[in-house]
Amino acid sequence: MNDRFVKLCDFGLATVHDKRVHYRTTRKHTTDVGHPSYVPLEVMRGQKYGPKADVHNVGLIGGEIFEFDLSDCDPNKKYSSNGVLNESAHCLKTTLVSMVRSPNWRDRPECSEVLAKYNEWSIDKDIVIKDPEFKNNYSQNIL
Repeated sequence: MNDRFVKLCDFGLATVHDKRVHYRTTRKHTTDVGHPSYVPLEVMRGQKYGPKADVHNVGLIGGEIFEFDLSDCDPNKKYSSNGVLNESAHCLKTTLVSMVRSPNWRDRPECSEVLAKYNEWSIDKDIVIKDPEFKNNYSQNIL
């Protein structure tokens, strides 16, 4: 795939820094910035942003990138007839769901725990590229 890869980073400072607005408020300059669907429940309840909030947001972004419906937790869902792809996709989705849907934000995995699962859900690109379902459904969007 031409040595392409995705990098995710903290978008907490991705805001217009308008001194006229930010000096008139007691809130930090990143409060109330961004789309409300990315605000974790604990932040809505008045807690400060922290690493677990970032885990939540990376989980949401991962769901978007891989086109997973994170509200659908059906463990029997097939993503591909290829067993390797299906198993890896299921593990990735389970990881992403744990990042966004934990009833208690303290139960969300730490960044290190998410990264430790990488070997369980990562897939050799040659397996993906050779999969006929992937080629038919996705390669036209990527190439």
